[in-house]
Amino acid sequence: MATRTAQAPTTAQMLSDSLSKLAVTNWSPNALKAQVPFNHNVVDTIFKKELLGSGFSVRRIMLLEFSQYLENYLWPNYSSENSSAEYVVSIVCMVNEKYREAVPAWEPFKNKPENFEYFFKQVMDLILNEEVPLQQRTILIIFMDHCYNSLEIDVVRSQVQRTVSLAMWQNLLPAKLRQELKKSGKLRKAWKSILKKDSKLNAETKTRNDFDRSFLQTAMNKFCKMIACKELDKCTVEYCQWFLGLIIDLDSCLPTRRWFNTVLSDCHLVVRCMKSTLYENDDVFTQLT
Repeated sequence: MATRTAQAPTTAQMLSDSLSKLAVTNWSPNALKAQVPFNHNVVDTIFKKELLGSGFSVRRIMLLEFSQYLENYLWPNYSSENSSAEYVVSIVCMVNEKYREAVPAWEPFKNKPENFEYFFKQVMDLILNEEVPLQQRTILIIFMDHCYNSLEIDVVRSQVQRTVSLAMWQNLLPAKLRQELKKSGKLRKAWKSILKKDSKLNAETKTRNDFDRSFLQTAMNKFCKMIACKELDKCTVEYCQWFLGLIIDLDSCLPTRRWFNTVLSDCHLVVRCMKSTLYENDDVFTQLT
């Protein structure tokens, strides 16, 4: 709390800040009342100058959160047509800041919940995209951790469950899958039901299901490839620390652990962490492992 207070700008600083002036013009109560049209360039400018340009400064993000940037501008105007990577990361930054400030984070998404599915898919795409800068992927991983820890929120749970259901076992090695299914008749019956339903799906739906089910394993494989490098910069180390934090939370919560733990074991992630140079050189990574 002391850290939050120390970083908080004064009222005078907030009122005189360029971000506050942008808020007054575009998404303040008066602007909304006047029905000022949405301008995508405003989002792009704020991202490039205030977020990316400041190294995602907590102080700048705090000002945006204070102005209700997410509630009044980002989410109400979000759609698949204007959902650039910069737009998605901007939304994620605001949610992460709400968590940092310990205020309710998911209320804005109760409006237009139908858009959350596409948004969540975009977040997963960006996490797996190695062309996205690591600092931004770290921000996205932190957001995903918040999602997996928010199963009580309907709009979040409906998307999260797609990535941690029994169907994710399709990524197991065939021998491992047979070994696990032998343990229970109920499991074998449930697995046959999944296969039967999948056989009736069209190509588009099947592709989406495969992506959801393989997301965590793909992310873990990319992570293991990352830690296999001998030399890692500061951004990479920070990403690896946060990624392990996500894995710990997934494996600590019963609803997510139930099927995920088997996939985690099949990836040998812990062993691969212990064999990495990062395990020897970074105390935080060692403790998380």
